[in-house]
Amino acid sequence: MMCCRLFDGVAALLGVRLITDYEGQAAMELESLAWEAWDNSQKQKERYQSTLLRDNSVSVLDSRPLVSWIIEDLDNGVTVNTIALAFHNWLIRSICQLIQELSSERAINTVVLGGGSFQNRLLLEGVEAALSINNLQVFSGQQVPVNDGGIAIGQAYIGGGKYNVSGNTNEGH
Repeated sequence: MMCCRLFDGVAALLGVRLITDYEGQAAMELESLAWEAWDNSQKQKERYQSTLLRDNSVSVLDSRPLVSWIIEDLDNGVTVNTIALAFHNWLIRSICQLIQELSSERAINTVVLGGGSFQNRLLLEGVEAALSINNLQVFSGQQVPVNDGGIAIGQAYIGGGKYNVSGNTNEGH
């Protein structure tokens, strides 16, 4: 799941960040704004409903309704902080709905969260908490980073299981 451009788009809609100087800048600024609205979060939890779209038996996150909700909130004078928090809560619910659907279809109960978006503490803690409540075992980077560095380690691990040091394949043995 690629969330980085989604964070960039929401930041641009809110007028928070139109041009970034480094990767993740818009996401960090949105997270900061969301934490500022955290005290009033109970009434904002369900502001935007999760929106999954089924396409050829694959579920995907549909962000089109999100854009409409954000524009409507901006037109109605809702604060940027409140919208940033509502966006995070929407993303948490949507990710969890998608993961729960996939785990049910595939009869698995273990989930590994990875990718640069999970460096966002609000997103990570929200997804971990929601999935744990639904009896899914959740792992995320503690000794291995959740961003590209962790992906490289995973690729090396998988590659190491397929090939031995001499370069011969271990398949079929």
